[in-house]
Amino acid sequence: MAYRNRNGNGTVCIIGDFDETSGDFSEISQQAIDNGIDFYAPQTVETPDGRRVMIAWMQNWDSCSIREEGSPWAGQMTLPREIFIKDGRLWQKPSREFEFLKKKEFSIPNLIIRNERLSIKEVKGRMLAMDLLIRPKAGCYSFSIRLAEDKDSYTELVYRIHEHTLTLDRRCSGSRRHFFQR
Repeated sequence: MAYRNRNGNGTVCIIGDFDETSGDFSEISQQAIDNGIDFYAPQTVETPDGRRVMIAWMQNWDSCSIREEGSPWAGQMTLPREIFIKDGRLWQKPSREFEFLKKKEFSIPNLIIRNERLSIKEVKGRMLAMDLLIRPKAGCYSFSIRLAEDKDSYTELVYRIHEHTLTLDRRCSGSRRHFFQR
């Protein structure tokens, strides 16, 4: 919970029971929907097969004025997510409609990495769908994956094992503004 609403742009989900007759709502739990700074005004729709899909504005009020003059847009929308309640919590995953974008599969089974840097030349392009199964050894606190790395920039995914947190660090990604301070 140390990261809860840390950036001041949090969106929460409140789970509870609603009595339509009285109009009373009894809260059972609440949680952040997305701890990122670029997730605002989420909306949901129900698909014909009964799934609930959510999308949000991938921008925030601190940065919405940072755009090129004359640009017809401000930000973009997030990847649509299927959301559902399980064990009293909100769960989310990318909407299944995006499966068709996966064109080429690449796998490295049983890869063991010990404090080393590994570059995988076969993984390239502007989009990446990545499934990882991590089995950290004792004493391993975190690991990171750098994406789109060149001599001047990269975007980094950092997973802190004991905190169960995944952070997208874009301080070195060439953004016009750096948003997150540790």
